[in-house]
Amino acid sequence: LVKLLSEGAVEVTFETAEGNVRTLLCTTYVNAIPEGMRPKVKAQAPTLQEIAFSPDPSSISLKTTDKNLFKVFAIDLQEWRSFRFERVKSFTKYAI
Repeated sequence: LVKLLSEGAVEVTFETAEGNVRTLLCTTYVNAIPEGMRPKVKAQAPTLQEIAFSPDPSSISLKTTDKNLFKVFAIDLQEWRSFRFERVKSFTKYAI
């Protein structure tokens, strides 16, 4: 699924947190996302040395990424959406 999303559009059917079934035409392929809505480039996580020698180590963000949470661009809605992998019912490659 990760590979298909990064190469083009995918139609994903999943169960929402409320228990509804939803189908979404989505992508993470940068060229299919309008320029103003493309994801920002993230800075790398701080090194242990940067944390240890920081004047205020509590100010450093140590966010971890949830590998089961898919953040995708909904092509038909022109908005960012997300779904959890364990809730995916099916997915199909879609030609754009």
